[in-house]
Amino acid sequence: MLASSSSDSDDPGNLDLTTVDRQVADAVDNLDSDKQTRQGRDWRPKSTLHLKQFSEMTILEKMAARRLMPSEYHSLKPATVDRGPIPKHPLLPEHLFILSHALLAPALQQLSYYSFPATVQFHLQVWRVVIAAGYKWPPAVAWFVYVASYIFFGNRVFKRFTHFALKYGTLDEKNVGRDRYPDKAIDQLALGQLAFLLTRTFGEFFIKYDRTENPINAFSWTTPIRWFFWLVALDYFFYAYHRTAHEVDLFWRIHKIHHTTRHPSPLLSILSSEIQEVIEIALVPLSATLLVSMNFHELFVLSVYTSYVELLGHTGIRAEWELPITGLPLRLIGCNLLIEDHDTHHRFGKSGRNYGKQSRFWDVLFGTTTDRIEMSNLPGQRPY
Repeated sequence: MLASSSSDSDDPGNLDLTTVDRQVADAVDNLDSDKQTRQGRDWRPKSTLHLKQFSEMTILEKMAARRLMPSEYHSLKPATVDRGPIPKHPLLPEHLFILSHALLAPALQQLSYYSFPATVQFHLQVWRVVIAAGYKWPPAVAWFVYVASYIFFGNRVFKRFTHFALKYGTLDEKNVGRDRYPDKAIDQLALGQLAFLLTRTFGEFFIKYDRTENPINAFSWTTPIRWFFWLVALDYFFYAYHRTAHEVDLFWRIHKIHHTTRHPSPLLSILSSEIQEVIEIALVPLSATLLVSMNFHELFVLSVYTSYVELLGHTGIRAEWELPITGLPLRLIGCNLLIEDHDTHHRFGKSGRNYGKQSRFWDVLFGTTTDRIEMSNLPGQRPY
């Protein structure tokens, strides 16, 4: 599915090992299976969810366990492993992946418009309620379909990131393995998924849903432009809050839970306090939406793009992986965000900089970037 310099397939279902993969796997087998850091003491919170049998887990544990990453993702890699230069990940297949999932619900809605016209509703009285719902899709029906498509996307994107994390490796993997889910945070991680899903979708429906809006007419040539400016606006509001959380002790108390992970994995992107969830999931996107005009279908597709980037930034994947919408335009002025930028932000805790999560524009403008480490010498990329 994806272009690659390797002859191996990039289909996430095909995990055939390359030479480097075999080298890593063999070397990991020779390490202490419990050792995940070269530090004298592993400071990270206790994590045992991956050791439990699924049948013995609570409901909330099962919700979190469905997002468990494979052991190789978390393992400390031997110092002798050489993965070679940082690979450049192609961007076009990511657009195809995101859009094929983000447009699924709008496509079903559009299909219902064509399949059940008003004249059919009039004659088929027995099916009137179902067809009327299919034709105009009242909020209750639409919400169910759009949420289902969002869940489907979430399942697929986790598998995709897992595949490429194993293929490319992860940042700082020779010093520390990626963090597992802390036992004390399991309930929050499980309920956080639900809160994220409900808040994002309810907000979009409450503010923007119009049952008469035709999905096929919802997008125009200005849509990508407004998407870009919406993300830059979103990133400003997030930057302002995020920087404040790191520089003002009162707000750090709200944010510090998120920084109990220094080598995060995708699900740990929602590790947070309740107040932080309200700010990041609701208030920050709402501020951008009030600033940049968007109809419901545009906003829904954009929310899928946004979620994709938020998860990607916490994967630690060792690749030059441009962000789909903001990446190329901002690279032209040296303000694009790479995975390593947010990864090093986590690594340095309260003193971490790189506050943006959708771009590096505001960090560059206000002088809060830090030097890149493994990606400091990439052609065409800013080293800091």
